[in-house]
Amino acid sequence: MKFVLEVECDNDAFATDLAGTLGAIIGTCADQVEAGIFHGTLRDPNGNTVAEYHLTHAPEEDAA
Repeated sequence: MKFVLEVECDNDAFATDLAGTLGAIIGTCADQVEAGIFHGTLRDPNGNTVAEYHLTHAPEEDAA
């Protein structure tokens, strides 16, 4: 099993505060995973979809 998070950092939301914006996106991803959501997309503060994350297969599949 592998977890993948890919973030595009080439837009205006990252220009003035790369660390803060990236940290917020990673934090949102962590919140989603803790809630049991193992795949999805994430938006920057401007509302642009800038990230995608997924697990190669969900933990429930391992138990089956």
